[in-house]
Amino acid sequence: MNLVLSWTIFIVNPVLSVIMITRLHAMYRQSRKMLIFLVVTFCSVLVACGTIGAIASTHVTTKVILLNGTQCISEVNEGEQLATFEAYTVATIWHILTLCLAVWIFVKHTRELQLPLTGQTLIGDCYMVLMKTQVFYFAIFTTGCCLNIGLLSPLISDTSRAGPQIYRGLLELTTLLQMFVVGPRLILSVRKYHADLLEDGTFELHTIAFQAHLQPSTDSDV
Repeated sequence: MNLVLSWTIFIVNPVLSVIMITRLHAMYRQSRKMLIFLVVTFCSVLVACGTIGAIASTHVTTKVILLNGTQCISEVNEGEQLATFEAYTVATIWHILTLCLAVWIFVKHTRELQLPLTGQTLIGDCYMVLMKTQVFYFAIFTTGCCLNIGLLSPLISDTSRAGPQIYRGLLELTTLLQMFVVGPRLILSVRKYHADLLEDGTFELHTIAFQAHLQPSTDSDV
């Protein structure tokens, strides 16, 4: 189960990061500079995490200790613990960066268009939808990272007790929630917003107004 989940995380999380890059590229008026910055940063994060994981996998030494024939405690070396902490720290920094960029462009456009933060117009509503899903995804991802780092605690190593088993179950639930519920909402929320506009029959009018305010930016706009 852990092996399948690990490979799923390895495949799904980069895909979700690509979705976030696409969203930020659109929010920054399709700025070429911003796209290059995001792609280069994401590739650097991906290489860093992959390198840390590869180095750690070649030095993994796990000890399983049986106490009284029933109590099971697993121990890992300090190098693996440090590698795990570094990998999740790098991933968290990447998500903090994407969140800060989203917040910045949301506040910037809100001030430019003199819209209330509740978003009463088309542009305000659109950016509000993007911001809500971005913040919610960041919160779930950060929770998962903290729970993963918590696995390094000796208190969680005793798998014979109910507490550590509940902790690991909560971690797996949070991870699955992040990848298959909150992650897809990054796309589905925008599609739902688009569908609501079509149902209202005012999509064409809103599109003209939206494009009038959000012309593709030059590199100097970022």
